[in-house]
Amino acid sequence: MIGIKPPGGPAGLPGRLLAAVLLAVLLFPGLAAADSGDNRPQLQPLITMRRTMCYGTCPVYSLELYADGTVIYRGEKFVAVTGTRKISIDPDQVAQLVKTMTEAGFFSWRDGYHRAEITDMPSVRISVHTEERDKTIDHNLGDPSAPRELRRLESLVDQVAGSDRWVNQVSGDR
Repeated sequence: MIGIKPPGGPAGLPGRLLAAVLLAVLLFPGLAAADSGDNRPQLQPLITMRRTMCYGTCPVYSLELYADGTVIYRGEKFVAVTGTRKISIDPDQVAQLVKTMTEAGFFSWRDGYHRAEITDMPSVRISVHTEERDKTIDHNLGDPSAPRELRRLESLVDQVAGSDRWVNQVSGDR
């Protein structure tokens, strides 16, 4: 047999190598995408806010606002739109919101307002992340000791993010 090599010998090596590569790609699909050239770190949101349940039908959703103007909404319960939505707003609006929150005293307030004089109220967890500092406040909306300005800032986050379009069945992106 001239020119014919038995399987598994040097002539079978390219076929086995190809099979091994294909098997690796099928078993570990993340390897193929691992070097896609986009190795930028994930951005951290500047502002996050999550509204939680009450004993009734209070909307349950979260918002993330990023420095580049990206807004991510995640609707869970008692909202017009469940699931995730992503929009872009003017990045200056996000920067201005962080400035407004800072000037209002957000970073000087307590980390939590949990004394619920009205027991069936929802809570809001709001966080601000800047290069200089991070702060999260848990706010039970039934706690009268919370700064009035905190509730205004929570509403302002909703307003800047445009959450009405998904929460209250107002015309917009659904």
